[in-house]
Amino acid sequence: MPQPIPDEGWELPTPGTQWNVRDLVQHVAGGHIALVRALHPDMSVDEPAAAGSDDEAADTCRLWASKAHAAVDAPGVLERTARHSSLGEMTGDSLTLIRWGDVCVHAWDADVAGE
Repeated sequence: MPQPIPDEGWELPTPGTQWNVRDLVQHVAGGHIALVRALHPDMSVDEPAAAGSDDEAADTCRLWASKAHAAVDAPGVLERTARHSSLGEMTGDSLTLIRWGDVCVHAWDADVAGE
């Protein structure tokens, strides 16, 4: 189970980027939103309001991770062609693999930042 980010942890730099942990969490949430939009273009997906606190940013990321899991679980979604805003057209399966790969890389980034 992921540990909560302590208050002082949000400003920590991440390896190999100009991001801090806050930027990283916002990027991951944005990736989840893009996945849901690509897999379900018929759904209305509103951007989350800017988080007023770091806890709200973490909650937003968790919420969209849940929505991304639900989007992937929909029948037939992995077999059909999806159009991602920056990656173009590909199967839902390929897009999902890219998304989870990105999440794994950034989980490592966050873990290393916290060391």
